[in-house]
Amino acid sequence: MKSSTPLWDNMDNNKNTPPSLESGDRLMASLAGAAAKSVFYIGITVVAGMYISSCQLDASTIDQCQKACTDIGTRMESVTSRECECMQAGTIEAKSNDIWVLP
Repeated sequence: MKSSTPLWDNMDNNKNTPPSLESGDRLMASLAGAAAKSVFYIGITVVAGMYISSCQLDASTIDQCQKACTDIGTRMESVTSRECECMQAGTIEAKSNDIWVLP
C-alpha cells in the first residue's frame, strides 16, 4: 500500500521543501521579490513627487480666476493650481455673517 506523502518528505537533507526550491533558488526568489517591491515603491514616490511639485500657484492663476469670477458677476471663493471656485451672490452675505470668517 502506497502512502500519500509528497516526494520531498522522504528526502533526508531538507524535509519541508521540494527538491526544486533549494537554498539558492529561495535566495534568488526573495531577492527578486525585494527588487520588484523596491522598484514599485520608488515609482510611487516619483509619481507622488511629480504631483506635489505641480501644485504651485502663481499670481497669474489668481488673477485669471478673479477675472473669470468677476465676468460672471460673482466673487472668487478659492483658487488652487487645478481649480477656480466662484461664490454666488447669495452665499456672499451668508459667508460674511459666519462667526469663523474674519471681517
